[in-house]
Amino acid sequence: MKKLYFKTSEVLPSLMQVAKVVSPKNTLPILGDILFKVHDSSTLVLTASDGETCVSTKTPIIDGDEGLSFCIDAKDITSTLSSLSGRDVTLTLDETRTVLDGKYDNGEFSLPFESSENYPTVNTTCKMDEKIVPAQSILNALTMTSCAIGHDELRPIMNGVHIDFFEDCMVAASSDGHKLARYSDKNITSDTPEIKGFTVTEKPAKMITSMIQKMDDSIKISFNEKNVIFSCKDFKVVSRLLEGRFPNYNAVIPKDNAVIAVINREQIMETIKRVMPFGNQTFKNISFSFENGKVTIGAENIDFSKKASESVDCKFDAEPFVIGFNGADILSAMATIQSETATFKMKTADRAVIIEPSTQCATCEYLFTLMPIQINNV
Repeated sequence: MKKLYFKTSEVLPSLMQVAKVVSPKNTLPILGDILFKVHDSSTLVLTASDGETCVSTKTPIIDGDEGLSFCIDAKDITSTLSSLSGRDVTLTLDETRTVLDGKYDNGEFSLPFESSENYPTVNTTCKMDEKIVPAQSILNALTMTSCAIGHDELRPIMNGVHIDFFEDCMVAASSDGHKLARYSDKNITSDTPEIKGFTVTEKPAKMITSMIQKMDDSIKISFNEKNVIFSCKDFKVVSRLLEGRFPNYNAVIPKDNAVIAVINREQIMETIKRVMPFGNQTFKNISFSFENGKVTIGAENIDFSKKASESVDCKFDAEPFVIGFNGADILSAMATIQSETATFKMKTADRAVIIEPSTQCATCEYLFTLMPIQINNV
């Protein structure tokens, strides 16, 4: 018999983290399990997969028999250990049986397990390009571009974040065809200009951002045409990439938008949240009317005789200008902007608008491009 002895306070956070990748609609029953593997007497490796993305993380244990490995239902083990939070638990596995036994200070339990030999893995033996990137750089890149990820089955290449490594910078971009987010970081350079980029799906992108929130270390990114691996000393995320050619995101960014408005970010967000419920709740239509140093945000639902408007001070010196937006898209843009004010660069009511932080650091640049929508009186 082999044993695993640990504190739930140390294992449970890692367990809950990897469990996020488990899909309720698995094609293979074993993908509903989490793989436990004792790396050494003080380290446990937890692994979960949905067949496309595989996440592994290391967590400390009190003691364990090296080489012990088994698969156990994700829901069963997470709910069991959650109810035992703060306690020490011993798991005992007898390979001649089909259940493992768990004990804690004043109780015990038994759960079925499966052999780890049948747990699927993503093949990553092919040659890969590699980049070492500060964790906070990849965190910013993924966080600030995930707001424009598409969800279109007919254009799957748009359903993720595309990352390019150029000689002078790293660029992350996403687009659903209606809006586009682009983040560039000049701190990340490349000695191999021929290196190709990749497009990672939304799920692993979210997994990575949640796992590196407070990391100061660097992340190794290994990738080829099929897979990408994000790894550091404590975790590894392996994912299949989206196939196809990501559109030329620079080509759709307007170059000559000369109608400029600078708006307080928090004020405009709060105003939109108050006004938008009075408009159409399907399309989230709102109007921006700029005139004499103010912008008036308006929404109207003719079918239910509802409307609202509210004015906010802004910097605007051009002729009166009215344009319509999806309010939810504007809120998404504002949520990613990290400066006190946001700059809107516009041209006409039917041309794409650039929204960006009014102040940006010298080495990083972010912009959000959004197509306006037609609304009443616009």
